[in-house]
This record gives sequence, structure tokens and C-alpha cells, in this order.
Amino acid sequence: MSSLMAFKCRRSHVSGVSVITIITAALIFLNHVQMSVHTSSLASHTTRQATPATVASDVPLRCPDDMTLNVSQYSDVQHQSDYVIGSGKYTDQILILTPISNSVDRLANYFKLLCSLNYPHHLISVALGEDTSTDKTYEIASSVAKRMSPYFREIQVFHFDEQMKHVPVYSRHDPNFQLERRTHLAHARNQLLMRGLRDEDWVLWVDSDVAYVPPDLIQHLLSAKGDVVVPSCMYKNEFGASMVYDKNTWRETSESIAYLKDQPPTYLMLEGYGPTKRQYLPSLAHEGTVVDIDGVGGCTLLVRANCHRKGLNFPAFVFDNHIETEGLAKMASRMKFSVKGLPLVNVFHA
Repeated sequence: MSSLMAFKCRRSHVSGVSVITIITAALIFLNHVQMSVHTSSLASHTTRQATPATVASDVPLRCPDDMTLNVSQYSDVQHQSDYVIGSGKYTDQILILTPISNSVDRLANYFKLLCSLNYPHHLISVALGEDTSTDKTYEIASSVAKRMSPYFREIQVFHFDEQMKHVPVYSRHDPNFQLERRTHLAHARNQLLMRGLRDEDWVLWVDSDVAYVPPDLIQHLLSAKGDVVVPSCMYKNEFGASMVYDKNTWRETSESIAYLKDQPPTYLMLEGYGPTKRQYLPSLAHEGTVVDIDGVGGCTLLVRANCHRKGLNFPAFVFDNHIETEGLAKMASRMKFSVKGLPLVNVFHA
């Protein structure tokens, strides 16, 4: 069983039943049980004290000057979205969750990224989950979190003694390692979710190697009014052009659906390793600011917290021919939750 150390800094129905429905419900329940068994021994190590839903907004409006994000490389994209954000006072509590492993070189930029968000910081909690690191990721993350805690509602850093074999960084995109790698990531996300979520309204998953997000990213995502919402995740190539990075965010087509119908239930469909006939999110921009999609990546991913509470999580097994984030999207659709994409809102991976 895993053990856990935690560092904390705190500021203050469908009618009718079909066979497929029963099978889906059973798979979701099985995944939830696997999560519970995997993390049940953690509860005795750390107890979270309840914090009132209304938190005094005495968090400084700005982080320290040395935590300013360098956005010069992305100056051409900062205002390219024409998405209109609703005005008004924001009250929803946001929990930012980030799995980290061997992330020492990325932690400074990560916290600068969080500081760049202009959503009220007293409504933002942060939880990082570290496992399988061979460097000082946990120690340094805890140190930086302690320094930055006055600028957010709360920051937590968890250490999980994950027993699974860690896939080397240089093999992360090797198709032969994808099932093992994505299973590991699903377990890591689910553990962090179970330990981090408390009374928040939304969970925002942000990868530690995201280099840039618009300051009003959270407002954009909330305005989509979906249960699961993602922006376009891009990267800058060697010529400075914006390219699609996250190919796990897509919409099915008649061709891709027909292909999957011929595959066994245990077949794992992977994006980026050959033609799949799907449409990636940026290619749907002509349809408008908010579009329906079928798969999501974890680069930057917003999930309504109550969906997670109802059992929506990251399958650590092949679910509808998908796993981890894409499996979550498939599970969300089965559970009648909406899955939306914002093709005009870009975040950038390092």
C-alpha cells in the first residue's frame, strides 16, 4: 500500500436500463473501488480540517515581483481569442491540481504561471501530487509552496509512494510504453483528486510543463458552462509558429467511429501515432467559441467538482477503447456530462 506525506499551507437519470448502461456503471464502480483500495491507507496519515466556504479576501492581489511570468515568446497570442467573458463578481472556488515528478526545473515557471492568473486568488486552492521522483521535486515544491501560500487560498504538496514502475522521460511518447505510462498517470491523478478535493466548485488540472496560459483562462473556461472544458493546447516550433501539441483533445468522425466498431473492447486507441480520422480542437474554430468534443487531454482541463464527486475520474484501465484523460471524456459522456472545447483559447506547452 502507498504511504503519504503531506505539506499544507492554508489561508485562514436516465429512464430505462440497458446492458451497456449496467456494464458502464459496473466499470465506473470498479474504477472507484480500485482508487479507494489504492489510497485507503492514506487517510490515517493526513486529516484535512474543514475551511468555511466563504474565505476572507485578504490574499494580496499580486504575487512578488520576482514571480512575474515571462510572456515575450507568446506576445502574439495573448489577445488572439475573441471569446467574450461574462462580467460580474466571481465566487466559485477553484482547485488547481497538478501531478509532478522530476519537476525541479519546471517548478519556478509553474508557480509564475499560477501567479499570472487574474481570477481572484483568494478563491484558488492548489494541490500538487509528487511520486517516483529521483530529484528533490517534493522538497523544493514544498519550499516554494510555503513561500507562495499567502498569495492563494491554500497550497498543498502531497508525496505518494507509488509502487508502479516509472516510465523514463525519454520514453514518454513511445507507443510501446503508452498503456503503462497512462495507467500510471491515471493512478497519480486519481490519488491527487481524492486527497486534494474538499469544498471547491471546480477542479482545474494543469500540467507542470505548461509554459503559458492567458491570465483570464479560468474565466474563459467557466464561461463555457460545461461540465468538462478544455482550451486548445499548442506549442511553439523552432520557427515560432503555433502548432497543435495536445492531440488527445478531439472530436470523433464517422470514419473514426466506424474504425472503433471493428476493434475489441480491450483495444487501446492512441492519438498521434497514425491517422485516426479525428478532428483536433483547433480545427473546429470555424464553428464558434464553444464546441462539443469527445476526447480531452490533461494539459489544461476544467472539471465540475460535483462530476468528480459523482464518480467521474481517470480510468486506469481501457474504458471504451481509451484510458486516463480520454477515458475520462468517454466516461463523462456515458454519465451524461457535457464535454466542451474552446478552440479560440490557447494555452502553450513547453
